[in-house]
Amino acid sequence: MKERRIFFIAFCAIILIGVMIALSFRMSIPSFEITNETLEDLPFCGYNLDEFTNSVPPSVQQLSEDSVLIVQVKPTGNRELCKGENDAETLTEVVIESVMKSTNNIKQGDTIYVHEPVYIGYTRIHVDVRLRSINNIMQEEKSYLLCLQYFSRPEGYKYSEKDLHTFFYTSELYGAYPMQTSLACISNLENFEKTYGETKQYDCVANNKTYYDNFMKLRKELFESLKISLA
Repeated sequence: MKERRIFFIAFCAIILIGVMIALSFRMSIPSFEITNETLEDLPFCGYNLDEFTNSVPPSVQQLSEDSVLIVQVKPTGNRELCKGENDAETLTEVVIESVMKSTNNIKQGDTIYVHEPVYIGYTRIHVDVRLRSINNIMQEEKSYLLCLQYFSRPEGYKYSEKDLHTFFYTSELYGAYPMQTSLACISNLENFEKTYGETKQYDCVANNKTYYDNFMKLRKELFESLKISLA
């Protein structure tokens, strides 16, 4: 009986210590609002796109057909972090300037929320900005053409009103396109050590010129198909 009591006490102690360690680690994760000011001095890590090496860029037809929403938007500057285990995804608020395709009641002037493939990576002692796309974080002074898919969750998930206005890029690599005539881009990340503040002016970031060329080609063809003129 005494041995059982000792075993039970030891078991509870181990569980308690585990919970305390988990809470301690969670509390050590940096907590901040995601704004240009809080991002400014964070190390910037363009994502290694080599995992997409064997992926074929979508055609304009495929990109258009797979998108439930194709819109021109302008970011409001409001962002929030959707925290995961080791990083946090960026949810960006945008206002719709024009609608090219819609399968719902989304219209010009509406506000929607977009999961950008931009992550804030964090550990106890380090926080950085990571791209999982060619696109940099959308900037408030610029307009963008977005090809979007619904924010979908498993069966039984209860969608909030905000969820119903939340979307993902149809293509993680090729889902967003700046609207200005000329783009500032980086196509080589070798020995690249800069902060987000030093790189936010770049519209697209790629560690391989092939991705950049594919991006620019698809952008040109998509704009032509939608009769968008940047001249």
